[in-house]
Amino acid sequence: MGSNLDRDMELELELLFEEKMRAEIEYLMMKKTTQKLEKSVLDSLSLLEEKESLIAEQALVVAKLKEKEVQAFGLEKKAKKLEASCNELLEREEVLKLQCKVCKLGVCCFSQLFLLCVAFAVFISQLLPQYQGTVPT
Repeated sequence: MGSNLDRDMELELELLFEEKMRAEIEYLMMKKTTQKLEKSVLDSLSLLEEKESLIAEQALVVAKLKEKEVQAFGLEKKAKKLEASCNELLEREEVLKLQCKVCKLGVCCFSQLFLLCVAFAVFISQLLPQYQGTVPT
């Protein structure tokens, strides 16, 4: 019976040793899996932080874009006003040029009319008989 008891104890010891090895292997596998999961979680967190940073940056860019659109709209309105003002100035300049031409033409016509009157007066004075003596009073 002693050998049977030794044999049973040896078998039980082998089973315990086998169970211990399985537990150690399972522990190592769980440890490795936990490390992988930790790394994966850290990577996910860093990606999440990066996404949040990109979202904040994108929001800033969108805000700047809206601001620039408002500025562009304002500049476009100013450009239209400036163009209208330039067109008005060009029209006024054209009117002033025409007025200047009319003034020059008026001065020329008036001068010619004056010279015509002088020439007519000289012509008429030549046609009239010359006075030759004194008239008694």
